Amino acid sequence: MGEQKKMEPLYKKIFDDLQTKIKEGAYKAGDLLPTENELCSLYRVSRITAMRALNELKAQGLIARKKKKGSIVLSQNLPSAAKAQTIAVVFSDFDNFEKKIVSALSSFAQKKNCTIITFDSKHSQKREREILLGLAEKIITGLILWPITRASNLDVLNRFVQKNIPICFLDYSSYGIKAPCVCSDNYAGMYNITKHLIHLGHTRIAYFPYKENFLPTEEERFSAYCRAIVKNGAELQPEYFIPMPEDIKNTTTENADRYGYCAQRAITYLLSLKTRPTAVVCVNDATACHIARCAREAGLRVPEDLSVTGFDNIALALENDITTVSQDFGEMAKLALNLLIRQLADPSLINNCDVTSRLRSVIWERGSTAKRN
Repeated sequence: MGEQKKMEPLYKKIFDDLQTKIKEGAYKAGDLLPTENELCSLYRVSRITAMRALNELKAQGLIARKKKKGSIVLSQNLPSAAKAQTIAVVFSDFDNFEKKIVSALSSFAQKKNCTIITFDSKHSQKREREILLGLAEKIITGLILWPITRASNLDVLNRFVQKNIPICFLDYSSYGIKAPCVCSDNYAGMYNITKHLIHLGHTRIAYFPYKENFLPTEEERFSAYCRAIVKNGAELQPEYFIPMPEDIKNTTTENADRYGYCAQRAITYLLSLKTRPTAVVCVNDATACHIARCAREAGLRVPEDLSVTGFDNIALALENDITTVSQDFGEMAKLALNLLIRQLADPSLINNCDVTSRLRSVIWERGSTAKRN
């Protein structure tokens, strides 16, 4: 297995330094942080980099950014309710995400005087509906939900709204529900990993899977792939958008039992092209692992003939030596819990705050990518 290398963006140093100073009290609640221009001078970075660091601090709830005033440090002492809160967490794919989400929440929730109960929707709208219907009848004080789709079970979610139970979404929000959402910066993550392939010398880069029914996160990733290709001088060719097989084009990429079949068809399609791509950007790690396996079975060398990248940094990516984009699901869950607690402390925010907090994503370089000779 190849040696993995973590690639961190420039703004991370600024973010880490300011976050440490805020938490250690060097900057107190109400203090103003250095301006973007001052940060540019201090750290010798561009204004875009400085602005990104400040936006990340805002997403973490550490500062507020106000026009004509600047970046103001917020109080980090969140009000806690007198009695323990019971928070339900509903998401899919416990095999990959349970350890990262639940283990991160367990001790954190104790400090916040919360009890966490978790449920696996198993990539099924029907299963998600059963869970939500049950929770709507129970005494819970908040819901963290990673929805199957943006439109699934809206009628049941409306019951939580009517009961004034605060909701916080993970990854993407549901239509019509005005609640906060915590996600990774899918656009920046996919843009950077596509740009990374271009810097390795790849100009013919495919994307898999391209389909008509993108989930919101998938749409962000595909858009970022296209932008990285255009902005960095590679070839944006529609024939490199590897389609889902026609017989399952309405199946989401979350259906793990179809990954192998889809990947096999994708490699067959790729091999049929007159001018083949030298790299494939995949929407997630499970897809990338199957693409790499099917490519090898078809006689291609990975990464010499075909570089492959994923997204998520789940255990499967490490086991299969896949270069990927890491999402910090534990931090996402903790921030979601904080946003629920803020709503409980200030009921005027319940069903009246649809801010989206995006956490940074980082490239992990492994053995599935290589320089193009």
